[in-house]
Amino acid sequence: MASKKKLKKRIEKIEKQIGQLPVRKTLSQEELDDIFYRYYFNYSEEKNIEIREKAVNLQKFVFDNINEQGLENTAVEKLLDMTLEDIECQHTIKSGIENKSGFVLALWGILISTLFDSDNNLLSNIKNILYDLDFDSNNFWIVCIAVILLGITGYKSLFYIYQTIKPHIYTKFRFEDKKVNFESAAENKGITYTVFMDNVTNSWEKNRKIINDMADNYHKSIKWIIAFAVSLILSFIFIV
Repeated sequence: MASKKKLKKRIEKIEKQIGQLPVRKTLSQEELDDIFYRYYFNYSEEKNIEIREKAVNLQKFVFDNINEQGLENTAVEKLLDMTLEDIECQHTIKSGIENKSGFVLALWGILISTLFDSDNNLLSNIKNILYDLDFDSNNFWIVCIAVILLGITGYKSLFYIYQTIKPHIYTKFRFEDKKVNFESAAENKGITYTVFMDNVTNSWEKNRKIINDMADNYHKSIKWIIAFAVSLILSFIFIV
């Protein structure tokens, strides 16, 4: 009997303590809208009004749903984690393409050194044929074609190698362009996740485009350096 009384007193004490806890203020729609329009990203640099409005409306939809349903009842955190992981994978792919392009650049240097190697007499033979007054017309046109092929393929291969390995503005997070800060985080979790998600997905899309362009340029550099090597081999066969 005494134990029941003690249990009852403990329950009453706990209920009293719970009653003394501050009640979380429920924000009105006007207050939520005020928070959103103070921290959202307005895409002012986007000239297409339709795209700009679509991006803002998407942020508003996410923000309203987080505050209405609660963050734990949405898949925002899971999607955010997946996007961040994919950004890390993108960075790994980018580094792999740059490393491969470094080997291609080294190969290009070897081919150029072969072209200017004094032992093979290729350049001297080209010069002699071009400046020979009693030239053979067949040899002259062969040399002209060889020079044109070597020039075009050598330039194109180097151009696409450079396009692949040149510095790219690769982003992971750009807090300086967004309003993700202590103020927004302290005021409302929903707006922080909304703007952070917008930031991360934008970075993912831009990085994907960079990687696709790098991969495309890398494949083109491979094709052109093969053409450069073939042109060099043919030049040795018909000129040296």
